[in-house]
Amino acid sequence: MATAHERTGWGINPAEPDENPRRCPQCETPILPGRALCHPCYVRAEQQRCAFTERAWMTRNYPNYRPRSLFPEDYDQEEVTR
Repeated sequence: MATAHERTGWGINPAEPDENPRRCPQCETPILPGRALCHPCYVRAEQQRCAFTERAWMTRNYPNYRPRSLFPEDYDQEEVTR
C-alpha cells in the first residue's frame, strides 16, 4: 500500500506525487491534507484528553474518592505493581 507522501493527486500537480507532504508536528511522519496529526499521535492525544477529563470530573464530583486507575500517584509503587 502506498504511504501518504506517495499518493498521486495530493500535491500541486494531481498527476505527480507530493514531494513535500504535510507532516505531523509531533513525530514528523507524512500525513494527508486536512489532518492535524498522524493516527498514532491522534489516538495518544485523545487518550490523554479523556484521562484528564475523567480526573477533573472525579475530583469535582467525588473529592474524597480517588481510585487507583485515575490517581496512581496516590498509591505506593510497590502496591501498584503487585
